[in-house]
Amino acid sequence: MRIKIFAVLGLFLLCGCISSPKRVEIDAKPLAPDDCVAIVIEIEDSTTVFRVVDSSGDISVPYVGNLHLAGMTVQQAKDRIYHELVPKYYSWMQVSVRRCR
Repeated sequence: MRIKIFAVLGLFLLCGCISSPKRVEIDAKPLAPDDCVAIVIEIEDSTTVFRVVDSSGDISVPYVGNLHLAGMTVQQAKDRIYHELVPKYYSWMQVSVRRCR
């Protein structure tokens, strides 16, 4: 029984289903120029892009254009991108944003 519990926890950790405290701390830090972010937008197909926040705090987002994301957390950036896409693509899409390593 104990082995099964550790195996399940191991799977969660491997797939990133459980956030480590370090990951949460990094994601809570506001985005700044030269930060790299990975943006995944799933509308019909999945589009993944890696972008660097430019010196003015902007980033080019597929289907949206330039957005000012400096000063936002990763979650706030995700919400902003999602709300920019909703009027165009409705609510059946998925958006994911994370910092590049």
